[in-house]
Amino acid sequence: MAYLYYRSVTVDYTKVPNTDQSNFPVLVSGTYSYLATEANGGKVKHASGYDVAFYSDSALTTQLKHEVEKWVATTGEVIYWVKIPTLSYTANTVFYIAYGNASISTDQSDAVNVWDADFLGVWHLNDADGPSQDSTTNNNDGTETGVVTFGATGKIGPGATFDGSTARLSGGPSKTAIGADLTISAWVNSDSTGTLTRGVLSIADSAASGSPWILLRRNAVNQLIWYINAGNRITHSIGDNAFAKVDLTYDGTTWLGYKNGVADGTYVGALGTLGGSTLFLASGYENCWKGTLDEVRVSSTPRSADWLTT
Repeated sequence: MAYLYYRSVTVDYTKVPNTDQSNFPVLVSGTYSYLATEANGGKVKHASGYDVAFYSDSALTTQLKHEVEKWVATTGEVIYWVKIPTLSYTANTVFYIAYGNASISTDQSDAVNVWDADFLGVWHLNDADGPSQDSTTNNNDGTETGVVTFGATGKIGPGATFDGSTARLSGGPSKTAIGADLTISAWVNSDSTGTLTRGVLSIADSAASGSPWILLRRNAVNQLIWYINAGNRITHSIGDNAFAKVDLTYDGTTWLGYKNGVADGTYVGALGTLGGSTLFLASGYENCWKGTLDEVRVSSTPRSADWLTT
């Protein structure tokens, strides 16, 4: 039995600046009644949503890799990540979602292959009861310390909220695994209106290290600061109770900071010398983070400005 239904999904080319993007994980999210199960008035046959898949062509012959971050059988609320081989910056990219196939009884998702080999860790931070899972092949799953509340309102689906006391996650890639180039990305939402300086994330020998290799922290005057090799290097102004996307890239010579997809600071300096460093979310350096994090990613390559903006 073939799929009974399919629909096209269109990526607006004006959202892809300057250059085509290869193997890009595209977000498909929303609530669509037809993606609920038949028992709930929708068109999906399998009780676990296994008959939802993505294809590059309307004939449904070339299947695309996809990850299911969320699927709600009763409502059709979904969060999918779909790996698109080429996103064009000159013409709309069209792909297809298919559903309604009673012959499919196994999970068709392939989360680890949605994220290219340069991704060392992808944490959606939506886990109902941690630890936080890494979606890549590296299995850098988080280890929870203190009270981390999963399921809070994130930027993209649920996120993780940290209480500002002892809560944090650790277990990301080591500095050795990252190598000489990198990109760190996160959606950050501070709910702290106090005067304490709080660590958002760090790559360091320990969560409370006095000389982290990289540290992102919020200071007392609503600034997010990237400390690189223990120095104050790049500063972003933010507000409380609102998400901001921050990215840090390094190409072996230059560090570039971005806020909400816009270049927002530069530092030229050599890579630090720490050895067995680990990624810590809501770092315990000085004071733990108080607020929500979502979609934290680490890559062993400097993602381009065009990639980050897309």
